[in-house]
Amino acid sequence: ALGGSLYWGATAELQFPLPLVPKDIGLKGAVFADAGSLWNYTGITNFSSVSGATVAPAPCPAGSALKGPAAPAVGGICLADSNKVRTSAGASLIWASPFGPLRFDYAFALTKEPYDRLQAFRFGAGGAF
Repeated sequence: ALGGSLYWGATAELQFPLPLVPKDIGLKGAVFADAGSLWNYTGITNFSSVSGATVAPAPCPAGSALKGPAAPAVGGICLADSNKVRTSAGASLIWASPFGPLRFDYAFALTKEPYDRLQAFRFGAGGAF
């Protein structure tokens, strides 16, 4: 959400029909692995808080997990500028619904940083083409 100017990402996915499920229902499964990184924090000077007040970055407090100029704190949250690789693996249920493809993903982190926020479940919808 805060951004960076350099990133990379890679995904490998294997889709397969679900056993004992008729093909005309449009359900299939998938397993996947993701890897990527985002870094080169661009030095945004002001952020808006939930209340709408402007909050300026400041160095992380002494003794925090993140220190130095690459880890400013905003509203008590330390922001890291790390190019370390994050990886995850998971499984998906994909439905070719009458309204377009729907996807339900569940993943778990294989590599992460202690300050990363995890998102294990994701729902996606797309248009048919």
